[in-house]
Amino acid sequence: MIKKIIIFLILISLSSAKMMEFKCSASSGCGDTSCPSGHEPRIMCPHSEVDPTNPTPICDICKVECARECGREATCLDDPSTAADECSSCCSTYCSKYGGFEKLSCEGMCYATCRANSEFCQAILLLQYLSLGVGTILLSINALKWMMSDNDRARNDAKKGIAYTIFALLLIITAIYLVGYFYVGTITC
Repeated sequence: MIKKIIIFLILISLSSAKMMEFKCSASSGCGDTSCPSGHEPRIMCPHSEVDPTNPTPICDICKVECARECGREATCLDDPSTAADECSSCCSTYCSKYGGFEKLSCEGMCYATCRANSEFCQAILLLQYLSLGVGTILLSINALKWMMSDNDRARNDAKKGIAYTIFALLLIITAIYLVGYFYVGTITC
């Protein structure tokens, strides 16, 4: 009997709130839910259908979801060379517009995004240094081969090795800048 009552209450709560698209903006009907950057993301938010012709958003939930989405858009970045946790201070400043659960939601998503961006930048920097080191070694080896070669064939092979190494380094540099441009956007590693 108790299970039936619980199932009945769950069904009533699910039928009274439907998920609909909600635009986080200053004129959303729930107060100013736009991001600190001015961006107005769209989210899925539960709406109450007390009046089926005019579904109204459940503002408390929509505000928290908007704050979470805004936290995802923050461009905070942590510098691993310092002992200070720059993600926390940056996210606290970025999410200062909000209060209560909205602030916690914004800061939580901002912090997670900041840490992910920092890890991504560390991986890019590691690849840059690794490719620079390998390229330097290959250029040195091929330059030594070219200088110490005693016939034209060996000299031509060394020239090709130098050309291929320079071409590969240019490709890697181009790829790193394209990844930084398309994936990270406004974040500079």
